[in-house]
Amino acid sequence: MSKIWEAFENLQEIVYVVDAKKYDLVYMNQLARSTFNCPRTEDYRGRKCYELLQGLPKPCGFCSDARGKGIYTLKEKLIEQDGRTYRLGMAVDIAGQEEAERTLYTLLENEAIVNECLRRTLADEDSGEALEQLISYLGARLECDRAYIFEELRAGRICNTYEWCAPSVSPEKASFQYATWNTVEPWLSVFERDQCVVVEDVEGLKDINPQEYNWLKAQNTKTAVVCPLFDGGKLMGFCGVDNPPRERVRHISAMLQVIRHFIVILMKRRDKVRRLRHMSFHDPLTGVLNRYAMEEMIASQTVPRPLGVVYCDISGLKTINDSQGHAQGDQMILSASQLLAEHFPAGLVYRIGGDEFLAVCFDGSRESFQEQVDRLLEQLQKNNAHLAVGAVWSEEGSTRIKELARQAENEMYHNKQQYYLSRQQPQNAPCPGPGCARTKQPDRDPETPFQAFIHNNYYDAEAFFQSVAIPEAPYYLYFGDLQNNLYYISDNMRDDFGFPSNVVYDLIEKWGAMIGDPQDRILYQQDLRQMLEHKKDIHSLRYRVTDRRGYSVWVHCRGIIRWSEDRTTPLFFSGCVSRLESNFAMDATTGFLRERAALNELVTLSARNSPALVISFGLNHFTYINESKGRTEGDRILRDIANTLEEELGTMFTFYRLDGIRFMAISRRTNGWDPGEAVAGIRRIINLVYSRERITAKRTASFGVQSFPQGGRLPQEILENAITLINVAKLNLDLEYSEFSSDLIARQRERSNMALVLSESVEKGCEGFRVVVQPIVSRDSGEIIGGETLLRWRYMDQDVSPAVFIPLLEETQMIKVVGKWGFEQAVRICSRVIPCQPDFLLSFNVSYLQVLDDTFLPFMQQTLKESGLPGRHLMLELTETHFDEMPKRLHEFVNQCHEMGIKFALDDFGNGFSSLQMLFKYPVNVIKLDRTLMNQITHSPENLDFIMSIVYACHRSGKRVCVEGVETEDELAAVRQTDCDMIQGFYFYRPIEAGEFYRCIGADRPV
Repeated sequence: MSKIWEAFENLQEIVYVVDAKKYDLVYMNQLARSTFNCPRTEDYRGRKCYELLQGLPKPCGFCSDARGKGIYTLKEKLIEQDGRTYRLGMAVDIAGQEEAERTLYTLLENEAIVNECLRRTLADEDSGEALEQLISYLGARLECDRAYIFEELRAGRICNTYEWCAPSVSPEKASFQYATWNTVEPWLSVFERDQCVVVEDVEGLKDINPQEYNWLKAQNTKTAVVCPLFDGGKLMGFCGVDNPPRERVRHISAMLQVIRHFIVILMKRRDKVRRLRHMSFHDPLTGVLNRYAMEEMIASQTVPRPLGVVYCDISGLKTINDSQGHAQGDQMILSASQLLAEHFPAGLVYRIGGDEFLAVCFDGSRESFQEQVDRLLEQLQKNNAHLAVGAVWSEEGSTRIKELARQAENEMYHNKQQYYLSRQQPQNAPCPGPGCARTKQPDRDPETPFQAFIHNNYYDAEAFFQSVAIPEAPYYLYFGDLQNNLYYISDNMRDDFGFPSNVVYDLIEKWGAMIGDPQDRILYQQDLRQMLEHKKDIHSLRYRVTDRRGYSVWVHCRGIIRWSEDRTTPLFFSGCVSRLESNFAMDATTGFLRERAALNELVTLSARNSPALVISFGLNHFTYINESKGRTEGDRILRDIANTLEEELGTMFTFYRLDGIRFMAISRRTNGWDPGEAVAGIRRIINLVYSRERITAKRTASFGVQSFPQGGRLPQEILENAITLINVAKLNLDLEYSEFSSDLIARQRERSNMALVLSESVEKGCEGFRVVVQPIVSRDSGEIIGGETLLRWRYMDQDVSPAVFIPLLEETQMIKVVGKWGFEQAVRICSRVIPCQPDFLLSFNVSYLQVLDDTFLPFMQQTLKESGLPGRHLMLELTETHFDEMPKRLHEFVNQCHEMGIKFALDDFGNGFSSLQMLFKYPVNVIKLDRTLMNQITHSPENLDFIMSIVYACHRSGKRVCVEGVETEDELAAVRQTDCDMIQGFYFYRPIEAGEFYRCIGADRPV
């Protein structure tokens, strides 16, 4: 069979070739041989076409029909081949063409629907919204009356969770909420077999299954397709469509069998997001909302509305925990949360600290809110509950919740103080105010238990103070005489903040000087001034202070002031300063605040409507640093970078550590920042530390820049965009930084969707991947002497550029799995070629992550052993980009490859920061000159001389040279002047499929 006719061999049309002058048949494809009963070549070759095809004794004058079963239309074309003229004929059976076209149209339409459903599954980040859109699309596209999803939300109970109805159809979703599975009992046996319920005509059920018939008729259902939804073998619900066109029912059944997997994926993703959100915004012990939920609620309030705030504190919780155990303390916390939820059913209850709760009541009236508070206080007194309460109301309080919460907190502490003072009064004395929940005291003992104990027993005040102010405690204690301005502080406060003595003169002023943030310092001074001006008893404020090591520490300072009887003179001030590392999750390695603190800062900026510059950055190649130097040394380098950033830029930025080795810097100034200068300042410090540690990298860090609030409406958006911008910058190392734009974020999200599908492909044994080969030819003869295997991957029925999916594989470490698969394919291809061309050399590409993978070399050895292929026929290619980042590991890797006989090629030489030292620093066998050099050697004799000198140097050191990217005659002529050894480029061959490559090996000729 002539190779030129091979392309027609498996076509589903009759194809034959005739000598135009002699009328001799020279070729018939498989269908033609079958149709005319000529199974062997000798059965037709040399026979006259008019005899075999037409049954005529002489040449026909029209050649318009081919004899055989059916009706055919004939197309013919004259072809010149090897100096002879041939007539190529193609006969198409048109008898069943119309039915085939209808079937084909239906299949293509079904495929388009499935692909669109997949696209919608991946496109929308909101899985619940994606399910709504998916069901709406299916219902409309399939021309149904109704499309729906039912889910088992409680044990044995199913709900219609999603529904689409045609314009003229009434919704039925409300009728199917928490129904039992018995509602669809006739379908359960079908579902158990993992099959669809298919109703092509409801009338056919009338005698077979009257129950199902009556149920469907009641819903005006004539046709239906219902498909079960399984997760891990468990029936979790079903999806379906009512009244699709009868002729499409069977096709829809097959289609839903595929689409249901998309629905299950979306349902699981939706449920996971819901669980994560619930965990993120609810207290695990009580189930009420937490501080993060409160911050989000505060950020969402932009329109003034009436608001009541109740601040509650559990009295004596620490004593209960110490004396009766934490289980009893937890029971107190649960009781408090349940009590608040009972009395404020229309509000929101938050646990904002270990013993603190906040209830927020929107709208309503002051009178109704006060009634709720009064009922709560009555219940507290009745139960003798240990709960102090403060409550405030404002007609426009929704936009200043934090201020109201502080007022309520102060009110609560005032009531708490009055309560303890009242315990010294006779039992019939009036209660001092709201929030008082006191116990009955004996008439004979006006003293508090604490006072009575001190009065009647030995008491050492200094020993007591030292016992509660232990060095490792997460708080500091202080008290002082306000008239003498002299204070006593705990040992740990003295040591951690560098005070020379426990006795400190003018502590308030000295402490204020340690508050580094100007805005925090202003808040601190304002709060103290208001305490004195308004005769307040309580001080409560959160801010940052700088300890003696220079670290910025978040604290919550609380204190109580005692006044003279006429409340004209402040006498005594005492309290504690609590470290907030646990609340804000300060990073132990860098000393930076963590992600939650960054969100809190953005919430604050949003509330103040303050603009800010937000810079995100990730350290590059830190995985290698940890693996090569050890994690302890890696942490030391991180601390060095963090300390230097704080020292040089801490007054201008607040730094936060996000996940992994990604960070964020938020400007302290509100304007005047040049993003380029800010990025350059941070990069300079990172470069300095990398250089000091002798770590070489083309880019030490990747940066993203956005302006708040332009970069997002919510703080969470800013945080998500920050990470996205880092990822974009890592893919574009030539960029100084990536700057926020909506289009950029959208493209990156599409890339994330692609990564999800890519991961599924890898998990399914590299499904969707394939290997193509680009031949490499001899410079002189143009004959194929080798090739390079290249990875390809299909996504949404299109080939994705390796420049897109290879970085994704590297970022997710999946390149380790795919790289092994690619090596297996290279071995398989080479093993097939060697018998035909014994000197053949096939190269394969290796990622730097594969070099770091301890399992890759043993895998290569085992694969070669099982295949029997000598390693000398293979050559690994590695780009120079990462060479200096892992010199020792690379040497070891290449040497072990040489032991297996595998050669080593330096790829893309001349692209980027090439150095001639590369040619001699590493044990390279072949240098591959990059395509970018082509433009240089074809336009300048000087550049050609330079390239020739590189080739000469390589030859002198025993290295061969391959020139890549040769596409034109001029380029070929120039390249041949360089005296290189091999050429690779589109002028000779593009990357081709393996099957085509095999055919080329047996048919290549000199150019």
